[in-house]
Amino acid sequence: MRGDGDVLYGLTSFRMYRIPHQVFPLCPPIPSLWQHVRDPELLDYPVIREILGTPLHLLITDRRDRRTSKAIRTHLVESTLPPGAIVETELDIQACSPLFTLLTLARHLSTIELAMAMYEFCGNFSVFKPSPAIEELLQTPESVELAKSPQGWRRVTSSARTSSGGQSSLWMRPPLISLDELNRFARQCAPIRGCRRFAQAARLVTGVASSPFEVQLSLLLSLPREMGGKDITGFCNNGRVPLSKPARSLYACNNVYADLLFEADESHCGLDVECQGAIIHNDTDQVLSDADRAMALAAQGIETLWVTHRQILDIDSFQAVAEIIGDRLGIPLEKPDPHARGLEQELRRTLMIDWVDLGLPAANA
Repeated sequence: MRGDGDVLYGLTSFRMYRIPHQVFPLCPPIPSLWQHVRDPELLDYPVIREILGTPLHLLITDRRDRRTSKAIRTHLVESTLPPGAIVETELDIQACSPLFTLLTLARHLSTIELAMAMYEFCGNFSVFKPSPAIEELLQTPESVELAKSPQGWRRVTSSARTSSGGQSSLWMRPPLISLDELNRFARQCAPIRGCRRFAQAARLVTGVASSPFEVQLSLLLSLPREMGGKDITGFCNNGRVPLSKPARSLYACNNVYADLLFEADESHCGLDVECQGAIIHNDTDQVLSDADRAMALAAQGIETLWVTHRQILDIDSFQAVAEIIGDRLGIPLEKPDPHARGLEQELRRTLMIDWVDLGLPAANA
């Protein structure tokens, strides 16, 4: 560790893990923050100004090291840190590990917000909205080459015309942590402030998601009624379905992966609930491919239901969607009474956000 305060923490560490891999080599290293804690020029340092934001949240383990400035806020953790809690980063500075970062966020976020962050770290997606300066950097030949590397993140194309040339804020990358690691950490977590909320949030994560849309649909369906959900459980996110030879004649793949897969049992056939986002399913070739895929699954007794983001945004529309899913599963849903509707509206205020803003309440903690 270069300096006692040079460990990114909380929201700052969370933001660092959302930076696409190809951006790191283009960024100059961060100066020793401990030595520049009250340096006004720190606010104008490119990586801090364009990506990490201020105040920078830093971990300290000794109360004598507390510092407060316009650019830096320290957070004291006097308990013994979990093994592997601090890691080196490509920004030439240390940070909390992904798992420990989530635990630090548990001090400031609600259980639902923390579960959303867990879904992102366990998922194969991240959300990063480049500033104009970073956007320009991403268009350089050097950045384009870096994006082709095995470590490069793939940016998802949007149908909307934007200053980024139709590029969205959604990026595909390998998961930062596994579900097993998340659940093991929740069980073995040291008695550090936030560990109880961490465990509660971890129990809400149903699997590996590929977009905020999938997370939102998963939580709206699976959360218990007292938390505003529909209590429809038993699905697997990113569920693998091996295709039979007849099915492969319809869709030339050995396997397909269902966004939300309900496997068949004695009471219902298999059900694949697909999140049809405009970003990914917005061209004719993709629509035709989706139709072939659905027919291949039908050949194996699995029905496909396509759900759009518009359908889950409206509370009444989503009620109809949930009733259709419940009907297919043999789970009749009652019409929500005013109390249940109020709980769902409260959940929606937390869940149906611009995903770029996830974690921001921690900024003022």
